[in-house]
Amino acid sequence: MVGLVVSAGRFTGGSTYRRVWVLAGLGAAGLAVVASIPFQVNENEVASVTLNGGLVRGPLGAGMHFKLPVFEHAYKVQVSARNLVIHDVTGKTANNQRVTFEDMNVTWHIAREDANTAMFKVGGMGTEGIAENFVPVIQDRTLRVLGRYTTIDINAKKEQIANEVRAEATPVIHQMFGVTLDSVQIPKIVYDRAFEESVAAAVNAQNQAVQAEAQLKAIRVQAEQLEAQARGQAAAQVAAAEAQARQQVLAAESAAKARALEADAEAHATEVQAVAQAHA
Repeated sequence: MVGLVVSAGRFTGGSTYRRVWVLAGLGAAGLAVVASIPFQVNENEVASVTLNGGLVRGPLGAGMHFKLPVFEHAYKVQVSARNLVIHDVTGKTANNQRVTFEDMNVTWHIAREDANTAMFKVGGMGTEGIAENFVPVIQDRTLRVLGRYTTIDINAKKEQIANEVRAEATPVIHQMFGVTLDSVQIPKIVYDRAFEESVAAAVNAQNQAVQAEAQLKAIRVQAEQLEAQARGQAAAQVAAAEAQARQQVLAAESAAKARALEADAEAHATEVQAVAQAHA
């Protein structure tokens, strides 16, 4: 009899424990359901709510919002600017040279009015795979733009090329994915090894030509200096000869004048002597 009472007590106690655990589980589930009703949207986000897979409201701005538990789901997307790095975009220039744009920097954002397109009309639900979807478009437009420029031009016109890539990719990406491109930058260009070697050879040849031209110029200057020196020496010799000739002419003229004066003096003396004798 005592054993039956104990057994009954144990059975009754076990049922109570199970009921407690069941009630606790139901309470926790209820709290979880209630906790899932509100959701927070941050300042740099918008959110939209779906019911059984269909969009029912949104995009919703920053603040606290509410949804039906279990049946409704909230999806958020960042609307502030984001940065994306696209590695090693390789193509050919207008003169058929292979070049690579390393680490293209792309700044992009999703505008509030485009949030539903980005979250529900591209790929999976929400923000999964948004960037991966539009990267091929940027790569394709980059190769198209690259093909318009020669290898010599692209380094000096990187900014122009980047702007053209953005201008051509933006309308396509916006229409297809709801994404707006803010900027495209090309920080580094890697040229094909054969082209770099040819450029190095050309630079070396140019340097040699410049050096040869400098040497030729130095020789010309030296020759001109020697020529000027020779002309100076010749002019000096001519001047000396002319001076000597003038001195000789002056000496001859002086001697002739002296002889003429001497002859005149002798003639005058003879005349005076004759006059004197005539009066004697």
